[in-house]
Amino acid sequence: MNNSDIVNIAQEKIGYTFKNTALLITALTHSSYAYENSGCEDNEKLEFLGDAILNFLIAKQLFENGSSEGEMTKKRSKIVSRVPLKEAVLNMGLISIARFGKGTDEKSLSDKSISDIFEAILAAIYIDSGSMVYAEKFMIDNLKDVKCEADYKTDLQELVQSKHQKVQYDTVNIGDVHQPFFYSVVSIDGVKCGEGKGKSKKIAEKAAAKSAFDKLKK
Repeated sequence: MNNSDIVNIAQEKIGYTFKNTALLITALTHSSYAYENSGCEDNEKLEFLGDAILNFLIAKQLFENGSSEGEMTKKRSKIVSRVPLKEAVLNMGLISIARFGKGTDEKSLSDKSISDIFEAILAAIYIDSGSMVYAEKFMIDNLKDVKCEADYKTDLQELVQSKHQKVQYDTVNIGDVHQPFFYSVVSIDGVKCGEGKGKSKKIAEKAAAKSAFDKLKK
């Protein structure tokens, strides 16, 4: 696939048309490809800038939404982590047109290598447009449906504390020594609100917290 094809496909997937298409090609170029092709620039510098832009834009969004400092820190760390950024790249279908070294495929790539593409494109859009507006649109459009792993125990604790209530978990091992399996019940002010099961105490309590949190948010 030549650069012109890569640009056309990428722009359609990204939803932004570049004035300087070389920026887009660079954003899609992994260091393994640049190593094998002399004179070719990889996306590491763009990723560095994109990481800073992403943190700023997420902080801006959370600030405008009226989140507390603690909430902003927690939520930002979830959103800017490698997993949701990787999922966004995969959802856009960019792996098939990104440039990697010979013998490199999706299965051999680290989460960082894939998530770096998102940050590099974010920076490329910012540089090309000269504005945070287009960069922010790209971020919102492509991260809004990504499922970040929620910390339901913390979310439930914060929700309950806001109502001056108390959370309690009662968790027991219903498996055996060789194959433990846990069952957890979460109560709020002594009233059972959720239950969950899992291969560890942590998983069971998280499932119970999610059950309770979902009920209380309805």
